[in-house]
Amino acid sequence: MNFEDITIGQAKEIAAFLNGTPLATTTDHGLCIVVADRGHVWVGLTRDRGDYTMIYDARIVRRWGTERGLSQLANEGPLPNTTLDDSATVKVARRAVIAIIPCCEAAWKGK
Repeated sequence: MNFEDITIGQAKEIAAFLNGTPLATTTDHGLCIVVADRGHVWVGLTRDRGDYTMIYDARIVRRWGTERGLSQLANEGPLPNTTLDDSATVKVARRAVIAIIPCCEAAWKGK
């Protein structure tokens, strides 16, 4: 590998390692509902990386459309009265994350 091939992010991790700073840990959660402060609720592929939670293909859950809360939505997927916004990639400070609820991926497939 040449230095020209290293990304800025990789260079920062190498510098942190050389300075004795622990590398950012990454945890993949899969498809999850993420609840953050100020009432934000997203569903998407979720990964913790350092001080941030990344939500890929994140869709805001505008209306749950459930009778039994977010757990029902996570397990059964979107229901007829569920309203989801268009997808985007969202970066949330981990300190703002209140809950990460794993979803049944089969129930969400193609929705």
